[in-house]
Amino acid sequence: MQPKWNDAKAMFFQELIRNYQLSTLWEAQDLENNFKEIAAANQLKPGEVMLPLRIMLVGGKFGPGVFDIAQIIGKEETIKRIQHTVGLLNS
Repeated sequence: MQPKWNDAKAMFFQELIRNYQLSTLWEAQDLENNFKEIAAANQLKPGEVMLPLRIMLVGGKFGPGVFDIAQIIGKEETIKRIQHTVGLLNS
């Protein structure tokens, strides 16, 4: 059985952070498209990294659409929450 957190997911989230930092568009659809493109480039299924992203942003498994949440809380807060969680998981 594959561990829930691994190097591939860590690399995915580092790349997602870089992409989101450089992004000039901050609409839910753009965020989702970028997310899916990066997942595909890293040979991950979006579902493998969607739940970790949701937990990073809201601290739970349920709620509104994860990219809607990211749009609402804003670019800086979204990136900060991802960086914080990735830092905890990689330590």
